[in-house]
Amino acid sequence: MKRTLTAFALGVTASLTWANSPDYPTRPIKLVVGFSAGGTSDLIARVVGESLQKRLGQPVVIENRPGGGGTPATRAVSQSPADGYTLIIGSGASFVINPHLTKVGYNPLQDFTPIAPLVKLNYVVLTRAGAQITDLKALISKAKREPNTLMYGSPGVGSSAHVATASFAIKSEIQLRHVPYKGAADALRDLSGGHIDLLFEAIPTGAASIATKRVIPLATTGLQRASQMPDVPTIQELGVPGYEAGNWFAVFAPAGVKPEIAATLNREINAVLKEPEIVKRLTDAGSIVLGGTSNDLSKLVSSEFGANKELINTLQIKLE
Repeated sequence: MKRTLTAFALGVTASLTWANSPDYPTRPIKLVVGFSAGGTSDLIARVVGESLQKRLGQPVVIENRPGGGGTPATRAVSQSPADGYTLIIGSGASFVINPHLTKVGYNPLQDFTPIAPLVKLNYVVLTRAGAQITDLKALISKAKREPNTLMYGSPGVGSSAHVATASFAIKSEIQLRHVPYKGAADALRDLSGGHIDLLFEAIPTGAASIATKRVIPLATTGLQRASQMPDVPTIQELGVPGYEAGNWFAVFAPAGVKPEIAATLNREINAVLKEPEIVKRLTDAGSIVLGGTSNDLSKLVSSEFGANKELINTLQIKLE
């Protein structure tokens, strides 16, 4: 009897010890960014990660894995242990565009646990200063008169900016010539130099270029005017109804993460996105703060995955 009671007591002690042990997380969390340090996704990761680690009580380590438009990093995370200690800042490019252009080695709809939407960045439509095109309506009129003569740049075939511009051309019923570059900086340089006519650029870097007086803004791509450029109308305002484009960033984990871990991460990330200082830092960087549930993110990925598949097939976009 004494042995039985002792065994029972040991079992109760073990149960209490387990119940009182720290829940997730108990060690550092790795937040992977598929681009170089200093870029947009890296900035977002560091701003959010800095506050998130305070809330979780564990370090959030940013790991940059640049290259391939974020695809190799995304693939690596999809193959990581589903324990909540490896996350990725996913983007529209790596989740809903790249899979339609090449074999990425992951299924964005099946190989990840959606955690939380973070932010969205819209584009500003730029042309060079001194050009005959002074507003978007003039651009559309010229493109209709002279199909395939106006050239637009992008950071590369299949980039979010490429798809956004191609979508604009379809909705405006015009034909433009695409000139892909290795990055946005090269495209901006050629726009300033008069080698191309048009560029859809992320608002933060676009604003910096406008300040040089070498380029001028024609429109922005959100449904509402950008707070950084309140005097610049949206494409929708200027006669292209229903048009909206931009790139979004969100947190994902490998598929199979326990629901309670996903719920903890979602709750704490959303709390971070409500902190006034964080909102200001992200907004000042040109972002629109999103936040939301894991289901919101799942719906976003599913909807845009299908829409981009249709658009890419229509345009016959292929990696060159």
